[in-house]
Amino acid sequence: MVRMGRKNTAGGRIIGFRHLKANVSGAIAIQFAVALPVLVGFAALSIEITTLFVQQKRMQRAADAAAVSAGATGLTTAQRLDAARAIAAENGFQNGTKSTSVLVNSPPSLGNYKTNAFAQEVVISRPYTLGLARLFITSPVTVRARAVTIPGRQSTGCVLALATSGTGLTINNNGSIANLNCEIVANSPSASALVMLNNTSITGPVYLAGGTSLSASAVISGQPLTTYGAALVDPYASVSLPSAPTSCTNQTNPSTGQLKNAATPVQPGRFCNGLVIAANQAVTFSAGVYFIDGTFEFKNNSSLTATGGVTIILNSAPSFTLGNGVSWRLSAPTTGTTAGLALVSQRNLSGTVSFANGASLLIEGALYLPNMGVSFSGGAQTSGANCTQLIARTISVTTALSFKADCSGRNVKPIGRTQPVLSE
Repeated sequence: MVRMGRKNTAGGRIIGFRHLKANVSGAIAIQFAVALPVLVGFAALSIEITTLFVQQKRMQRAADAAAVSAGATGLTTAQRLDAARAIAAENGFQNGTKSTSVLVNSPPSLGNYKTNAFAQEVVISRPYTLGLARLFITSPVTVRARAVTIPGRQSTGCVLALATSGTGLTINNNGSIANLNCEIVANSPSASALVMLNNTSITGPVYLAGGTSLSASAVISGQPLTTYGAALVDPYASVSLPSAPTSCTNQTNPSTGQLKNAATPVQPGRFCNGLVIAANQAVTFSAGVYFIDGTFEFKNNSSLTATGGVTIILNSAPSFTLGNGVSWRLSAPTTGTTAGLALVSQRNLSGTVSFANGASLLIEGALYLPNMGVSFSGGAQTSGANCTQLIARTISVTTALSFKADCSGRNVKPIGRTQPVLSE
């Protein structure tokens, strides 16, 4: 029997268990020391990959929001890029900061919509330098996110304030607008593009290029409420109004502007001395275009029936007055150069057109006063029509108005925006 720790018969030395245990422990320590950087590297890589994954998720949300902004209606190529970069910056990815890149491509550079000229692609990228994982990956890792929008549902507006600064739409104390199936729109980028004072309400959707200034008792109950969107294009900006006749109609008294014979239908033409409808008179306008120079007045309890396709153009120096209890039934033409236009002002005219004193306005078509203010007060109403558009530089409401946009067959130009839809 050979004893531990003594030489064997061959003169060799038998290694004891204690020595063997020490040698094995030393080998494990050496192997662990060699493996430790690898284990730390893998742990660091796992942590940093998780971090990159989280950053990519944030970046994708930013790209989605930026693509929706770039897909807004009526933007130029430069405006789309600015809109996308502004939204990306709000979400933490500012173009040029930390080598971040925010690009807009139309059509997209790849994917199912790369031949669609209406599709907007936003690509955000940013390089990230790794920490401990640089043991394995020495170059920065670039994270990318991509989103594509295509035109979706066309929204429909019925009220558009065109002012590009200041307040576009004011609803004064106790005023209201009911617009259940159409949008109220204001193009001003001001923080107070829409002002609503005490006990006021809007019961339909609202779209603003700026913000709102609301009193504590003001209520917007419609949805959606969009603020700081892209300004909408004036739908009638490209319409060329017909030229006024050089000769004047002889249907009115030259000194007073009153009709000579209110019993017969009024005929189209140029009313160079204005047009005044006497108290309690009921007049009918035949189909056509009416050019009014100067005074345009309806005295107390007078009425207008013009349902055969009539456009009234405030041609110069308008003085517009409605007496108590005036009633209008006015329908715009559905064909011709003034299709869809019911009451229009020449684009060089300024000032304010006021509807007041309990006026009842049933207007099928557009009230288009692009550089004028419009005021509704004193119980004036716009109820009863299926298709009424109101477009003016500024709009003030101190009464209860209602608007609908059921305009099939009316040939009005839509106040609207194409709502972009995320598709990739």
